[in-house]
Amino acid sequence: TASGQPAFDMLNGGIELAIRLLSFPSPVIIACPGHAIAMGVFLLQSCDYRIGVAGNYKYLANEVAIGMTMPHSTIEILRQRITPAALSRAVLLAETFTPENGVETGFVDRVVTTEAELMPVALEFAKSSSALNAAAHSASKNRLRGDVLAAIRAGLTKDIQDWKKLFLTS
Repeated sequence: TASGQPAFDMLNGGIELAIRLLSFPSPVIIACPGHAIAMGVFLLQSCDYRIGVAGNYKYLANEVAIGMTMPHSTIEILRQRITPAALSRAVLLAETFTPENGVETGFVDRVVTTEAELMPVALEFAKSSSALNAAAHSASKNRLRGDVLAAIRAGLTKDIQDWKKLFLTS
């Protein structure tokens, strides 16, 4: 279990990475070959197209289950991708979601049958996405996610204050 400055840096760095992914000017495709838990699920939700693999895998924001209040910023990351019902269950109940219900709940955009299919499908999608007009994609992403990014940044400001109290004071 991380504590002190390393815990503070890990949490802050993870959210900063999510912000970079959400605002990256080119399409961001993620191939998720298994579990996405805690920061993994937040990074999964920060990509433009998310591909999972069928199987006994978990998509889980486990913060409440481990005694951590869900950060403001991560709620906003989840809010912009998963369904409202799934959001409540993920944030308040630390419910485990799976590839089986991942598309309908918004955790992933597509599920492939086997891991052998994952990278070829992801690469093909990346190739087709690269044909998009880059300027139009970037400008559209900024319009779509501008309010979300502002909410995540505002949440991170609050989270940093909470994390300082939690991890950096004795």
